[in-house]
This record gives sequence, structure tokens and C-alpha cells, in this order.
Amino acid sequence: MTGKEIDKYIELYKNGDQEAFSVIYHETYQNVYYTIYLLTKNKTLIDDYVQDTYLKVIKNINAYKIGTNFKAWISRVAHNLTINALLVQSKEIPVELSPQTEHIFGPAVEPDTKIDKALDNLTGLEKEVFIHLIIEGLTVKETAEIMNVNINRIYYLKKQMEETLKVIFQD
Repeated sequence: MTGKEIDKYIELYKNGDQEAFSVIYHETYQNVYYTIYLLTKNKTLIDDYVQDTYLKVIKNINAYKIGTNFKAWISRVAHNLTINALLVQSKEIPVELSPQTEHIFGPAVEPDTKIDKALDNLTGLEKEVFIHLIIEGLTVKETAEIMNVNINRIYYLKKQMEETLKVIFQD
């Protein structure tokens, strides 16, 4: 679905069509999920943060400017929400899950694929570039605008990311 089509559903939702949100959710879920996945790799947290992201989007839908890239906007909401939540969580006292309670909270998603290994070797900015360029399919220019950095910085990060991934996938 194109950005213009998503914008039409956003307008419908803003005008009271609750079913339009189902379409918006369906069209953006994968972007939101992978944005959060790359930051947490914890299934329980991912599900919680996805839900929190959509609640925040519903509450702040009027902050989205029609005609810009909604998928990029919602991914930024997911990214910021996740980072903020992880910062709060890092200040909390860690509690280890026992095998008896793990079924309640869910196990951490173990990185067991070559892609996970590769992503673990990227810097935070390179991961963010990966999300925008590869997962969301944004252009370098759109990525630079979202990350609020010079376009040449994105080209540099993209090159670094590609070199890192090339080395990992050659093994």
C-alpha cells in the first residue's frame, strides 16, 4: 500500500471510521514489530511495546502530518517508546526468571540466525539505518530526514553497515 493510500485511511480514522485503523495496523505492524525487535529481542517486551506504540499513535494521530511518510513516523514512535522504556527498565532492579515463571512472562527471543548475529555487530546508528533502509524501504534522503542527520552521514553509515554485513555473511 502506498503512503497516499495509508494517508487516506488515516483521514478516515480521524473522521471516526474505527475500521480504518485495522487497515493502518495491518499495513504498519511489520515495521513496528521489527523496529522493536532489533532493539529488544524479547518476545514479551516486543508484544508490550507494539501495543504501547499503537496506543500512543491513536492518542497522537493528529501529530502526524498527512503527506509525510507514515511508516517512518510510526517506526520513529516505536523506536522512541522502546528506547525510553529500556532506559527506565535499565534503572530497575533485575529479576531473574525461574523455569517455573518463565512460561508466564515468556522467554527472551534468542538470536539464532545469521541475520541476528550480523545485526548484533552493527552499531546503534547502523542498526537504525538498517531498519529504515532495509526493513522500511525508505530512501537515503528519507532516512536522513528521520534521523535528523546529514545525508552524507547516512551514506557513510550505510557503507559501514554493508561492509560489516558482507564480512559476516562471507563466513
